[in-house]
Amino acid sequence: MASQLAEQLRGSPLLANTTLHLASDIDEAHDTLNAGTPIAVTLLHASDEHPAPAHVESVQAVQPQMAVLVRCASALPAVLADALWDSGVADRLFTQDIADWAATLSAALREHDRRRLHLLVNESPARLAGGRSFGEVAALALHLLDEHQLASRGALFCIERHDPAAQLIAVAGKGSFAGVNCTPLAAIEDAAARDIAGAAWTGRRSLFGAGHAALFIETSAERTQPALIVLQLDAALPSWRQRILESFTRAVAPAVEHSQLTQQLVRTQRAMISTLAMLAEYRDTETARHVTRVARLSAEIAGLMAREDFGRKLAPQLLEHIGHASVLHDLGKIAVSENVLLKPGPLDAGERQQVKRHVIIGHDILKQSVLLATHGEAQLFELAAEIARSHHEHYDGSGYPDGLASEEIPLAARIVAVVDVFDALISKRPYKYPWSDADALRLIREKAGTHFDPAVVDAFCAVHERKAKTRFIEWSDAMSVGNPELDNDHRRLIEIVNQLGVNVELRNHNSIEFILDDLTSFVHEHFRREEAYLEQIGFPDRQRHRDIHTTIMARIDNARWKYLQGFLTAIEDELLSFLTQWLNQHICGEGRQYAAYAGFVEASSSIN
Repeated sequence: MASQLAEQLRGSPLLANTTLHLASDIDEAHDTLNAGTPIAVTLLHASDEHPAPAHVESVQAVQPQMAVLVRCASALPAVLADALWDSGVADRLFTQDIADWAATLSAALREHDRRRLHLLVNESPARLAGGRSFGEVAALALHLLDEHQLASRGALFCIERHDPAAQLIAVAGKGSFAGVNCTPLAAIEDAAARDIAGAAWTGRRSLFGAGHAALFIETSAERTQPALIVLQLDAALPSWRQRILESFTRAVAPAVEHSQLTQQLVRTQRAMISTLAMLAEYRDTETARHVTRVARLSAEIAGLMAREDFGRKLAPQLLEHIGHASVLHDLGKIAVSENVLLKPGPLDAGERQQVKRHVIIGHDILKQSVLLATHGEAQLFELAAEIARSHHEHYDGSGYPDGLASEEIPLAARIVAVVDVFDALISKRPYKYPWSDADALRLIREKAGTHFDPAVVDAFCAVHERKAKTRFIEWSDAMSVGNPELDNDHRRLIEIVNQLGVNVELRNHNSIEFILDDLTSFVHEHFRREEAYLEQIGFPDRQRHRDIHTTIMARIDNARWKYLQGFLTAIEDELLSFLTQWLNQHICGEGRQYAAYAGFVEASSSIN
């Protein structure tokens, strides 16, 4: 009977696009569904087939593949029927004539479709709440649509980027658009998708066509941007589906707003932290970049310790916040006299005590911030306060201010202690010349177990060794442009690119954020110095150089924007390749041109 029913149903126009499966028992049906093939209706042929609770759980697990279960047997017990209904699977008992079944199942499928789409709207706010960045929210939204077979053919999630020019950017894709991350919509080959997206964006409303739909997501909060979802369709959607999808856009809007506001808040917070750190360091130009280097290297060490076994467990909040928290490790120096801070000779006992007080002052300032901050910010400032107070403690208990030893010292402070000393050793200070990396590393190793945590020293050395082995571009004397300041800039840019390469290989995303920020600010500074030098020597082709600088900065700013959307993995290799190629061209190409011209000017001046 079931076989005859299946054949007649397959031939019905009402079920022309419906996939049916004939199973002799529910285990067979379950195995077929587990294969991942979408099946709208399962016809179950058994005399007394009552799905057990385990079978119901199996049906729930594969629910997206099945809409209706048809049984040639008696009705289910109420508890099992309810469980199937809760899973979204409609249960139908075969008691009608075969001639009526096509219409009955067609209606059941439409009912299932409506219920499924209503669930999509109802569930989406909770499901999207897990997205921390805008990119994650976009990807989750398309994943939700894909679960309900609405994005399987093709879907894009777009937002407008205002800088350098207003254009729609596809930040996530599904189906035929899979792998589309941070791509201008104008670069998408589907012309019909571009057209309907442009019309929907201009009209600020959702549009539905025969082959595409554009869902406009309106945001209401200030300083947030609307978004757009573009769908490829097999056929025009009925009006009831259009209304449900418009309800979906309203359900998605709060998550889009929240991700943007959170991103803005995080960046503002980090900018304020950097400003505070620079305030503490502004009197000493030699240490102006010390805090940035400490932050990056602390994040690198923490990342390595989290990935590999170094005998220390890292809390998730430490891994997330240590880089930004470490920026404030010397905040208390704002209370140290400039005469003491910049003294070129040894400090006397009173001056040493004044310097030692900076850890208590920094800690007290940051603890006040903890009291005023919200939960996420409080975690960052709590960690910063620990680091500020304890980064001069020694592993053997001989440090200050509290004489803590071993595991009593917070792990974040133990990490920053190693990085802080190393960077101070290799840096020029009013009272000393910089050490070589080899000499500084030797001292760090010697102090393991007394001054420093041995496990942290091992991780630090591993990070340093990997950097030494991974060089994407090397400085040579042939790269010199004849200007010591610009040569130093170029060495610094090469070092930044090599740091980026190591962290791309390690997928150390927390560190890459610091490198991108450092790269952005330093390239701006370098271009200003270079353009001033070209003006000074009267280089005739300086406008072309300014245009090249503008293009380079746009590429770097674009990469940083992509990172902030949560799509770093999509651009990191591309960015590294571009930077390596650009630096070689910038130093060995454009740099050599104005170096040759400067030499000509100097030679002419000496002749005259």
